[in-house]
This record gives sequence, structure tokens and C-alpha cells, in this order.
Amino acid sequence: MDSGTLSVNGGSLAVTNEVEVGAYGKGKLSITNGATVTAGLLTIAALHGNSDSVGTVTVDGATFTINTRADVGGDNGTPGGIGLLNITNGGSVTASNLHVYTSGTLTGNGTVSTTNGTTVDGTLSPNWTLTISGDLTFANIAATMQCSVTPANLGSVDAEVSGQRRSTGACR
Repeated sequence: MDSGTLSVNGGSLAVTNEVEVGAYGKGKLSITNGATVTAGLLTIAALHGNSDSVGTVTVDGATFTINTRADVGGDNGTPGGIGLLNITNGGSVTASNLHVYTSGTLTGNGTVSTTNGTTVDGTLSPNWTLTISGDLTFANIAATMQCSVTPANLGSVDAEVSGQRRSTGACR
């Protein structure tokens, strides 16, 4: 999907090849209400060097399984446009690896499961607890984890990581 909106509300959808959201324009994919979606590859706002591409994927109480890699705000090592992956209300995303580029954001209170890890060059912004099953690497000094925790909600805004944590980034 280059520009436009696709909603999967309950039910299931299987895509053999790549799902591109906002590759050449502005795109939105919403997976909600217990839906299950599978895809070969996911790229969000991934057009090489195109800062005009904007993509948003929301997985809200649903399951999104990507058979290979998932890229947010870039594609296969090349930065792209503005990408957002929002996983909420018990939603889950599974991929071999997840890469959040400098213009990308991973947010929510669901679960990310990877076999080869999650790399964040951009922003990790938990909304309560975002569970990351696998390794988490902040690969760029510019990478940020938004962690404005106050005593009123101490311990409630965090990323739980089951694997190794590597960081050259910082909380901002």
C-alpha cells in the first residue's frame, strides 16, 4: 500500500510477499479486534531516502506475524520516511528482526517477538509496558527511549526485554 488506508477488523489476512505501508506516499494499516495478519516482509515508510513517505501500522489487540524482517522508517539498511509501529492492548508483532530507523518510532503496550533482535536507531516510546522478546539494541547515539517517568507512575512506563540489552543511546 503506497497511499491509503487498510483496516483488518477481526478475521485474517495472509500476504505472501512484502507489505509496504506508505512507501511512496501516506499509508495506514490497522489490525484490530483479534485479527491475524501474516506477511513475508514489512516495510513502513521505507522508500529509500524519501522523507515524504509516511506510514503507520497499528496492531491493537491483534496479531501480526512477519516471516522475515520488519523495517520502520527505512528499508534494508537505507533510511526512508516517517514510520510508526504502534502495538497496543495485548497486540503482538513477530518477525525475525525489527529495525526502527532514525525517522521511525516503536510505541505501545503490546509485545514484539524476534529471533534475531530489535534494533532502534530512532525512538522507542513505551506506553505503559512494551514487552520485547529477544535482544534490544540501541544502535545509534541518536536513538532515544522516551522515559519521562514520574513518582506517580514509577515502574509503569518501561520496556521489558527478555534478551540482551545493548545501548549507545540514552533516555530523553
